[in-house]
Amino acid sequence: MTKFFASDRHAAEVTIEGARTGVQRNYRPDRKGFYEVNNLADAKSFKESGFVEASLMGVTVQSAGYDCDKCGFGSWFAVCGRCGHENVKT
Repeated sequence: MTKFFASDRHAAEVTIEGARTGVQRNYRPDRKGFYEVNNLADAKSFKESGFVEASLMGVTVQSAGYDCDKCGFGSWFAVCGRCGHENVKT
């Protein structure tokens, strides 16, 4: 099962029609706004239509990214996005 979300949160339903069969399948978002897709062909259609696959795992490595030595802001980049200080990985 793959979960997708739309950049436009106002979409109430997505209808996908099979190219060869013409069969239509309707997908509605759950309470959190995710569309659950079990069919690989439908998942491909979601990706091609601009939907984003949800990452449900989060950050797996605690040492990923940088903590600013000057202001303490956490970032994925060496240069702090808040104060501009250049951080070194320790």
